Amino acid sequence: MFQTGTYRIHSLQIRHKRNLKILADGAVSLVCDSSTANVIEVIDSEDIRIEGFRLTHREPSDLEVCVGNVIFVSGGDQTTIRNCDINGCGAIGIYAFTGRLTAVGNHIHENSIRPIVFTGKRLKLIGNRIDNNGDANHIHFRQTDDPQTVKVKERIRLAARPDVRIQGLIMRDNVFGRNSR
Repeated sequence: MFQTGTYRIHSLQIRHKRNLKILADGAVSLVCDSSTANVIEVIDSEDIRIEGFRLTHREPSDLEVCVGNVIFVSGGDQTTIRNCDINGCGAIGIYAFTGRLTAVGNHIHENSIRPIVFTGKRLKLIGNRIDNNGDANHIHFRQTDDPQTVKVKERIRLAARPDVRIQGLIMRDNVFGRNSR
């Protein structure tokens, strides 16, 4: 549990964990000090819950480009991201190659490339606000039984639609806002 405050980090790394809850108690900001690192990395972990944070990179200098993602998930299964402010300058808000990922009640904004890229078995997006990201707020979704392979059953570039249900994807009650990128 993180107590109220701003934490400057290089990257919060969660590796080979199970049944872990990372919770913010009050107004908690995690600010990545590197424009090339991911703010949070979840690697080969199962049943991980991240809740209540403001996640961002520090402002890059005039000569820098921010290429790190905000949340990066690789391997494992069932990561839940709830009630977070996922604020670029990160390249991608949530970048995941995993079994199942659920994002509920988040504000995903200001990411320079796109809000979400997902390759895996199942993606649930419920009640998120997605606005002012690159690629016109499109979500890139690839459904596959094995996220570590390149054999993909279906690849979709979703336009900003609040409700969608197709194999491996559930989107419900999301709000897509303006996009000035």
